[in-house]
Amino acid sequence: MYRLVRRFLLVLVMLITMPGYAAAQTVVVSFGDSITKGWPYQPHELNGSRGGPFPLELERLLRLQNPGSDIVVRNYGIGGENTFESVSRLNGVLANTRPNWVTIMIGTNDLWTGISPNSTAANIGFMVDRVRAWGARAAVSNLLPSTYPGHPGHLIPTHYNPAIEQVIAARGVAFNDVYSIFSPHWATTTRDGIHPNYAGYLLLGQTFCSVISICSTNRLRTLGSSGQTEGLAPAPWLDILLGD
Repeated sequence: MYRLVRRFLLVLVMLITMPGYAAAQTVVVSFGDSITKGWPYQPHELNGSRGGPFPLELERLLRLQNPGSDIVVRNYGIGGENTFESVSRLNGVLANTRPNWVTIMIGTNDLWTGISPNSTAANIGFMVDRVRAWGARAAVSNLLPSTYPGHPGHLIPTHYNPAIEQVIAARGVAFNDVYSIFSPHWATTTRDGIHPNYAGYLLLGQTFCSVISICSTNRLRTLGSSGQTEGLAPAPWLDILLGD
């Protein structure tokens, strides 16, 4: 028995050290609406393919901070989608990808159709629960600012984000506070008042990288079950990108 175990371990070591041996792939799913898709720089849905400025920047940073790792970010953003529609398709995405991490950024379109803040937050909570049920981890953001004409963006900081943040805090998952990061600089990081411009998309990818634990650092805040913020150390790249 001892000889069999020894031979098995020897073969395993040889396989691992052989040229061309590939480590298991780490799959990150970026799940959301047209902001995740990357409109207008990514005009059509990718349905899980690589692409879109924010997911590609996230993938670049994850690979940079984890040398030798096989990390891929798959873009599952669909333009115009609300949280009820997201709930209906998430299970299929998880079944097809079996991801390690899922970034969730959804809810801006709920304001167009009058979906209540509590319903938006509950749908996001359900999605977090489904991600966990599939054995993955979730990184969830609140909503970006919106100054798009006719869009009730004034309700985002007063009604929608507080409800979303409460759901995130109750589940203790990684929290990406994009509203606080983008709000002071929205005029220079948005293209049309509701979507980021290209620099804004790059910043968005960096903020998500900062809350995903496979990154070597965790610079932005997370929201624990107590509702208290942690990890508020300054992010040097934030000052560089925004020109402060």
